Amino acid sequence: MTLWSLWWQMQDPIMPSHKPSCSFTPNTYAGTCHIPVTVALTASSPNGAIVKWLITWGDGQSSTGSGVPTTATHAYATGAVYHARLTVTDTIGQTATANAQITVRC
Repeated sequence: MTLWSLWWQMQDPIMPSHKPSCSFTPNTYAGTCHIPVTVALTASSPNGAIVKWLITWGDGQSSTGSGVPTTATHAYATGAVYHARLTVTDTIGQTATANAQITVRC
């Protein structure tokens, strides 16, 4: 490995520390069966734009979209504690995930 190739690798913009970030927060009250639960979503990337996102709601259902997500809504059929996950992907294919617990009472 030459000094030049070592320097070039250090300039690579796809470093693990340059991954996108995301978070999501369910509304502050517990959901009720068949009443939509709304979650606030945030995402950003130092590599450019967020190009797609996916939420798995923890009940076998999912929601997808493109661009930077801001909110998503889902209605649960039964009462339980659900573990939802948000995954975002940026323009160079880097991903980030965030998890939230959503309690639904019927």
